Amino acid sequence: MKRYFFTALLAMSVTFASAIVIENFENFPVEDFWQADLADRTGTFFTYNANFATLQIVDNPNKSGINTSDKVCRVQVWNGGPNSGIVKINFSGITEPVVTYPACPTCTNEKFDRLRFKYYKGSLLDRYVEFEPYGSPTNPATRIQAQGMDEWEYITIELTSTTYTDIQLRVNRGETGGSSPSTAEGDFIYVDDFEFFNVTDGPDFPPSTAIQSIAAEKAFSCVSSGENKFRLDADLENPANVRIELIAMDGRSEVLYDHVAEGKLEVPFSVKNRGIYCMRAIIDNQVRETVKIVY
Repeated sequence: MKRYFFTALLAMSVTFASAIVIENFENFPVEDFWQADLADRTGTFFTYNANFATLQIVDNPNKSGINTSDKVCRVQVWNGGPNSGIVKINFSGITEPVVTYPACPTCTNEKFDRLRFKYYKGSLLDRYVEFEPYGSPTNPATRIQAQGMDEWEYITIELTSTTYTDIQLRVNRGETGGSSPSTAEGDFIYVDDFEFFNVTDGPDFPPSTAIQSIAAEKAFSCVSSGENKFRLDADLENPANVRIELIAMDGRSEVLYDHVAEGKLEVPFSVKNRGIYCMRAIIDNQVRETVKIVY
């Protein structure tokens, strides 16, 4: 017999015990923070290497959807270049900067098992992110296709170890390796909000307390309508831009609804495979609520 569970994830603060943001790029002191002649790189996040991608902290090129923050990290990639947009986070050793690897004693298995960050490629095509723990590719290779078109999306990577000494990411990879064959000279890819979470306990999607479109005593709810079919219900007091997304735990997302709505809202949908999903409601570009579905 199939069972369905629905849990409203009502976040009361920015960080839950089961999720932590390790960098959001909002407080960097310099505009171009990754240069060979930059004597003081304290406060930077990625490990410096002249063979890696050129990085800059810049204004968010698309403040919408899941990312309305002011500052993001821009990764510049080149046609035929060997780096595929390499960025590297160092958690130990003498190479600066060293980022503290987060521990989660309250997490299931007492560890974070997912790394997630926001990724924006504009209208670029054929882009993958490759995960290289300890600076080496996995076997088989871990490549995640970026599917968003002119919108921010999540890239989510499974972590098998309790901790890592370093994590290297190639944000401009082709499907079979190497830099994306569609790369043009000086393409830009943007990344933001690097975080760890535990997939069993659930990622953190804090709602905004400033949103007034939904009555305080009411919230989004999700009900089963039989088999793999579901319906998201809400009651909006005032007209608002409503975007509903269904997110699988591998980071792939599907937009179920994206319109101006008012009053009673019903969004029917279905899931194809068993697993854990998050239904996210974004009201006027602010995350209002997330419902977790275990099918």
